[in-house]
Amino acid sequence: MKRILTFLLAAALLLTSLSCALSASAAAESSDWMTKLTNKTLIQVVEKEIGKGWTLYQPNPREEDTKMSSNSFLKNVKLYPVVARKDDAMQLIILKKVKGKWKVDVCNDKALTRPELTIRNFSMDENVSSSDTKYTVYFDYLDVKGKVYVLSLTLYTEFESMFDDLYYLDGGVWESPSVSIEFINDRGFELYSYYSGGYTSAYHVYMYGKANFGVDEFQFADVPLQFSDLLTSAVCNAPEEGAPLYIAPDANATPVAQVHYRDEVQVIQQNPAGDWTIVCYQGNYLFIQTEYVNFPE
Repeated sequence: MKRILTFLLAAALLLTSLSCALSASAAAESSDWMTKLTNKTLIQVVEKEIGKGWTLYQPNPREEDTKMSSNSFLKNVKLYPVVARKDDAMQLIILKKVKGKWKVDVCNDKALTRPELTIRNFSMDENVSSSDTKYTVYFDYLDVKGKVYVLSLTLYTEFESMFDDLYYLDGGVWESPSVSIEFINDRGFELYSYYSGGYTSAYHVYMYGKANFGVDEFQFADVPLQFSDLLTSAVCNAPEEGAPLYIAPDANATPVAQVHYRDEVQVIQQNPAGDWTIVCYQGNYLFIQTEYVNFPE
């Protein structure tokens, strides 16, 4: 429920910003509804690291009208995110307070870049205290059809900061199921679809050695936007009677469909391969026993 409320708030902010942008000048549109960094000390720290010529942005508040780079706000945080943009380049910069002085802790020029998406806003909770040990940051994107995606990052003061998940409405309308692609560091993804009425479908995709979601190494372009991004073609190696497909990885359940010998199937290949493989069949994600799948070399 918290994730859904977060998404609804982000979408509302984007829709409000969009209505304002449509009535504003071209110069106003180019601001992308983000707020330029105003704290001179932080600007100097960032420019010393990456040079001048970048447009620097500070996070917007989630709810209240708070000056997010004021000294009164900064005194309560130990980590602070900044987005730097120049032409088509973009960097995520994490500042860290060390003995009362700010310094650049992380610069990542691939963390926020995705060719088919445009960043429109980023924000963090304005209600922080000096005792907090983590802060969640949200990056809001739009695709060419106006579909909203929310990428979340948790900054930890005592552990490695990690990107957590990508959230959106599948189909882009409120009646659509919501989709959450959660990142499990060094393991892979957990993909969830939430439907009205409380029904949830979940899929675990293991990609050991290929999934690093730490803030310093994360690459947004490598993350799937939907299940279909992970599909690959394979050939069914079924017995004569065919290979059954199930809605859950349970051979004692009743099959809902079947595929036959040498049928081409679209599957999500995992590492390591388990007893079950996720297969896309007529637009539905089902399970097939891995022994019936010949994966490409």
